Amino acid sequence: MIPFEVRLSNFLGAVAFAADEKQQRAVWVDGVLGLTSIISIGEFYCQFFDDNDMDDFIANELSGSPLSAPQKTAVIEFRAALNRIETLQSYQEDDDRQTLETPEWRSLVQCAKRTLSVFGHEA
Repeated sequence: MIPFEVRLSNFLGAVAFAADEKQQRAVWVDGVLGLTSIISIGEFYCQFFDDNDMDDFIANELSGSPLSAPQKTAVIEFRAALNRIETLQSYQEDDDRQTLETPEWRSLVQCAKRTLSVFGHEA
């Protein structure tokens, strides 16, 4: 089990990256490596769901966590927005540029910015 503080830090790091379109483009379009370990949208997705085990957290720990009701809602909404990216028919792991241009990705970026705001962070 991942300690709550670590999970929250990992979650907020993922959300901050999702809110940062300049960094996404630098890494995924321009190929600037070393800015982050998230080298593709597929890797971003895997880190969020697999490495941080967010589905388990949401299912088993979120309701009893010390997060406020708006923060809990923001976690669920961000997870849903990210999950929509995985189900995009246009999503191809080797074409992150195409995915960045979709309305679903733009929606994810906006959701990430709102989520950061709910947690008291700036995008």
